[in-house]
Amino acid sequence: MRVLQAIGRIRNQYILNAYLECNTDSISWANGVAKAWMHIGSRYNISDIQIEADSHINTFQMLKSRYIQTAFDTIKLVQMADEILNYMENNGYPFCAIQAENSLAGTDVNCIFRINQGPFFTFDTCHIDGDAVVKKSFLEAYTGIKKGGPYNEALFRKAHDKLNQLPFLYSERIPQLIFVHGGKAKPYYYLRKKRTDQVNGIIGLAPGSGSAQSGNSGNVVLTGEFALRLNNLFKSAKVLSINWKSFQARSQELKTYFSFPYLLSKPLGAEIAVDLLKYDTLYTVFQRQLGFQYFTSGINGFKMFYKVSTTNLNSVDTAAIRASGQFPSINAIELVQYGLMGNFNQLDYRFNPRKGYWVEASASVGSKTILRDNLISEVRFGQDQYNLYDSGVLKTTQYQYRLRADRFFATGARGTFRIGVYLNQIIAPRIFFNELEREGGINSLKGFNEQSIFASNFNMLELEYRIILGLNSHFRIFWNGAYYEDKRFGRQDQIFDFPWGFGAGGNIETGAGILTLIYALGKEKSNAFDLRAGKFHFGISSYF
Repeated sequence: MRVLQAIGRIRNQYILNAYLECNTDSISWANGVAKAWMHIGSRYNISDIQIEADSHINTFQMLKSRYIQTAFDTIKLVQMADEILNYMENNGYPFCAIQAENSLAGTDVNCIFRINQGPFFTFDTCHIDGDAVVKKSFLEAYTGIKKGGPYNEALFRKAHDKLNQLPFLYSERIPQLIFVHGGKAKPYYYLRKKRTDQVNGIIGLAPGSGSAQSGNSGNVVLTGEFALRLNNLFKSAKVLSINWKSFQARSQELKTYFSFPYLLSKPLGAEIAVDLLKYDTLYTVFQRQLGFQYFTSGINGFKMFYKVSTTNLNSVDTAAIRASGQFPSINAIELVQYGLMGNFNQLDYRFNPRKGYWVEASASVGSKTILRDNLISEVRFGQDQYNLYDSGVLKTTQYQYRLRADRFFATGARGTFRIGVYLNQIIAPRIFFNELEREGGINSLKGFNEQSIFASNFNMLELEYRIILGLNSHFRIFWNGAYYEDKRFGRQDQIFDFPWGFGAGGNIETGAGILTLIYALGKEKSNAFDLRAGKFHFGISSYF
């Protein structure tokens, strides 16, 4: 029996390679050895394909050109038939059918496809069963399933997964279709609202770093944050975000953001962001950004942005300028940047995921100009009484890239393992202190004071294991480590370090919101661990 099966597989392989006459003539046995005599025959080719259809003939002519004068293979013909059906289903003919016939002329095979396209259908007005979370106009633009548009099977099949990418709703059932007389296909969506509009309040208590420059020279630093985020303004996925943060003594930051997706019912969007930073008594940064989005799928896609950042000095050490004969490490500048960003979220549940990935990457190039400060311009040098603005290079080119990525692997019934990567680097001839990235804290390197690490190059890896306790609750243990460089202008020595930390915490869903508790220890610059220097963060996120 096994011999016959093996011979049958050989014969089938020849037939699949266009030797249609292949057959087994006879089989003999001698001394436990089987010999098979097979007729292979000639190889058959597809000489012509005729397509009989009422429309779209030009498209089908282009399609069949890929198959003519190739070896005859029934699988190829099935693939071609599938391509025709898919095309028709995505262009208004959901009930298209194909009848295929073949005729032989020697070793040439002539194929005939008779296409019965059936009635033409267009989409009707959609119906929402459940919560009226979004406007129908946004739903049509987001899914691509628009009233009056030709029926499209591919768009309809993707609608369920696409809807579940939105943070403020979920599709509890696969959408359904009802075909009615008059060539209408009416989609039915079964939507439920998620409570994702958010009000956050976080208070942090941490020992001071002892740095007079950072303002953390006291024994205890009280940090705080308030965030308001509305994810579905006017039931059209518009986003408004306001975030205020007090991360160090005498230092505050305010970030505002507004996003307007799917402009003019197209997969296009616009966004605007305005940020204000006051750092101690040293400087103030005013930043504004305008972005234009293109959505490839759902809310995933690319963004082009234009950003202007202006730093003004609140105080100047003119004595240090006279002694060094160069610009201070904190300087008034204007940085104009042009960049591209990509954002792709494939998490199963963005607020408490078990599997999937999330990637956000950006790159920018810009022109940096040193702005004239009156106090600095009054400092004169030499017999010619020149100032730094007369002799220095005031305009340079600057580059920057960022990458954030999370990958979740489900383990067991309730566990998940997370690998997180964060990269951020500034590349420029001169990088001033006020341009450095501020890392560390609950949303960056845990185990360190909020925004206490100043870096021109920051690379972080985070490993985390979570036990999922509920829809929005989990317990986690983690380790995070980083390598960073501080190449600020004015330093003679290069600063770099490998800080790392570990800890435990979790989210607990309560009636008032989601309570976050995290405790972490950090180690840097060859210092030993000190339990008294542990960082404890707690906060509550209220969703409505």
